[in-house]
Amino acid sequence: SCFVRRHAAFIHQQSQQQGQADVSACKVCRLWDALHRTTSKEQVQELVDAAWHGRAADVTRLLAEATTFPITHFVNTPAPTEDDGRVTALAAASSRGHAEVVTLLLAADADVNLGRVNGCAPPLYFACRNGHTDVVTLLLAADADVNRAMHTPPPIQTGPPPMGVACKEGHLDIVQLLSSYGASRTWPFPAPRDTAEHLATDEGHADVTAFLVRSRLWSTALHH
Repeated sequence: SCFVRRHAAFIHQQSQQQGQADVSACKVCRLWDALHRTTSKEQVQELVDAAWHGRAADVTRLLAEATTFPITHFVNTPAPTEDDGRVTALAAASSRGHAEVVTLLLAADADVNLGRVNGCAPPLYFACRNGHTDVVTLLLAADADVNRAMHTPPPIQTGPPPMGVACKEGHLDIVQLLSSYGASRTWPFPAPRDTAEHLATDEGHADVTAFLVRSRLWSTALHH
């Protein structure tokens, strides 16, 4: 807001010096309008719904029509979904495995670590839980925090990190991918099973357990 006001004042002063008062007035008005525009709750809900259902064309249109200044506020505002509570559009798309929409939102500067309201359950958690390897790949490439766990509220950890949920659900390819990014296999979680091996074993995922045991001493991504 302060930037817009300062920039508007600068344009006005510069234009007056050049004898272009009319041009100055138009620019000032446009900047002032941008300062006061807001995006409605309905628009945010429409974006999250479009992301949830994988409607890439609608997401593209909504991002183009966004009137929030800056657009990052628009893409990072959570709204209710059918199953995952109030989440950001990126978390919604990640949960449902819509890689094209995830790509669009990341390009629009969506916060890669912001998922459910109050900061808990990041997009990577949803993608790992539901087995969407392509989305996990996109999020990790965008520097998602590989060890960010569920929190209610932060920093009180109330659920396993992405590695934990991937082991629990038996997604071997995702466990291997997370390992290549240095994901921790232990965490301070208040539950009887606080390691990746324990979770995979308890859930009967022998292939995941075997990989975790086999790779205990591996130290580089090349091993994975």
